[in-house]
Amino acid sequence: MTDERLYTKYKNRRLYDVITSKYVGIADIALEVCTGSRVLIKEATSGRDITSEVLLTIMLGMERKLEVPNLLEPKRLEMLIREANRSLKTGQRRAVGRT
Repeated sequence: MTDERLYTKYKNRRLYDVITSKYVGIADIALEVCTGSRVLIKEATSGRDITSEVLLTIMLGMERKLEVPNLLEPKRLEMLIREANRSLKTGQRRAVGRT
């Protein structure tokens, strides 16, 4: 992989490439990922990392646009949901144990 690209997402849903100082589309970010770059996308107002949300949006768009059925296989998605649920429960138990 190459360098990490930093993007900022504004309230008007526009994405800004901090390195090139230009507004970009979601397809531009997809291209960066496909060519090996790592991306980091932050909300302009809060600074919150929204990279996963944007990458998931790209995946959903690819599935629809390319008409690739089950690009995001239901079994894989179910596994991710279960794992996230287990992690949440573990984190909650740890937090309760600290009080």
